[in-house]
Amino acid sequence: MPSEKLLEQLEAVRELLMSDGRSVTQGALCWLLAKGPKIMPVPGARTPKQAEENAGALQFGPLPESVMAEIEEILDRPPEFVHGRSDSAAAEERKSYLRG
Repeated sequence: MPSEKLLEQLEAVRELLMSDGRSVTQGALCWLLAKGPKIMPVPGARTPKQAEENAGALQFGPLPESVMAEIEEILDRPPEFVHGRSDSAAAEERKSYLRG
């Protein structure tokens, strides 16, 4: 069962993703777009309605830097999570962090 803190963090992030009228799905895609030009979201869709919702993220574009910063502050993650380090030391730190 998720901890109370995790549930509160998820709700706060959900609210930020939905700011400016985005759906949660659109917000997640906009978050990926804001991660940088080398990140290309490839969303899946089972229905035409889902495909339309996904495409609707393009009207919003990347999340603003201020929203991205708020999300990282809420999640309170170690720097290697934020910066995407992939070396073995960072991988071990991530494993340790996730184990709690």
